[in-house]
Amino acid sequence: MKRESDGIYMNEMEKIARENHRNGNNCSASLAMTFAEKLGVTPEEAKKSVPAPRSIDGKCGGYLSVVAMLENLQRYCRRSGSHAR
Repeated sequence: MKRESDGIYMNEMEKIARENHRNGNNCSASLAMTFAEKLGVTPEEAKKSVPAPRSIDGKCGGYLSVVAMLENLQRYCRRSGSHAR
């Protein structure tokens, strides 16, 4: 179920991601930096944890960033005993 607040939150996250990109970060790093706080890391740690755009089979940086963040989250959940899939 979609709540109005979800749209407001995502619009704010999009603004942050776009600002990160305008400040010279590639799209992969921009997304990771945007969600760093939610992932429990600093923006710099997040930036270093994702591959550069097109660096893996020519795939889009946004896709690579999300895959890397999900893999990191899954590893964290395994270590902490949570059940993320």
